[in-house]
Amino acid sequence: SMNIVKSFRIKPFFVPVIVCGIILTFLTLPTMAVGSIKPKNMAWLSSLDLSKMTSGWGKPEIDKAVQGQPMSIAGRKFDKGVGTHANSVMYIDLKGGSKKFSAYVGVDDEVNGRIGSVEFRVYGDGKLLWKSGVMKAREPARKANVDVQGVKTLILIVDSAGDGISYDHANWAEAKFEIISEKPQAFDAPVEQAVILTPRPSPKPCINGAKVFGVRPGSPFLFTIPATGARPMEFSAEGLPKGLKLDATTGRITGSVAKRGKYIVTLCARNVLGEAIREF
Repeated sequence: SMNIVKSFRIKPFFVPVIVCGIILTFLTLPTMAVGSIKPKNMAWLSSLDLSKMTSGWGKPEIDKAVQGQPMSIAGRKFDKGVGTHANSVMYIDLKGGSKKFSAYVGVDDEVNGRIGSVEFRVYGDGKLLWKSGVMKAREPARKANVDVQGVKTLILIVDSAGDGISYDHANWAEAKFEIISEKPQAFDAPVEQAVILTPRPSPKPCINGAKVFGVRPGSPFLFTIPATGARPMEFSAEGLPKGLKLDATTGRITGSVAKRGKYIVTLCARNVLGEAIREF
């Protein structure tokens, strides 16, 4: 597309001419040179750093399909673009300097009509701006014309449409940005911080762990009451069989039991915030 980048105001002027002693005045328009015309500024997606784009198989290719073949969607050939493979993500810093993102998208013909199926999505500053819907092999390319004016962060996504990534060769063909100021720049995907899902233990006493513990008669017995909560903590046990003893400070039970049998013991852990009792 073309823009006239300079406009002119045309001012007429009068030219006097003497013909046979008679002064004639002609209205004359100045010669006007049309301002220089140049294409809109634009940047190809394939000119960005493709190492920042992820690919579920292989690696993104510049102006080629993901297997390195010329780009082709349902028989239509494309000279420019990016070939990738679901699942694929690319983060792009537009810096608010782009007006439009456009591309033809689809499954590349190099899959030879196999089961490839993908969906393309474009997000701007966390908002879904465009999606292709599910596309399968041999389907004609679909055109994305996305208004990105004012958008700072653009995300290009190709996913597997929920049926696995086999033969999901995806093309962003003729993908380009219409630029009004700063050029777009690809960047690494943000690293999500690990979230600890297990809640922190309460400062009140709580006895955890298994409710059954056994050893052979006469063998050394060593067991520590598994209690959480603020220390210091005091431990007690009712019903300990003969031969075992409890350290009330550490909650450790030691000794040995000579007689075979089943013993029910009630354990207790106590601190200034409360107590926990559990049958063991």
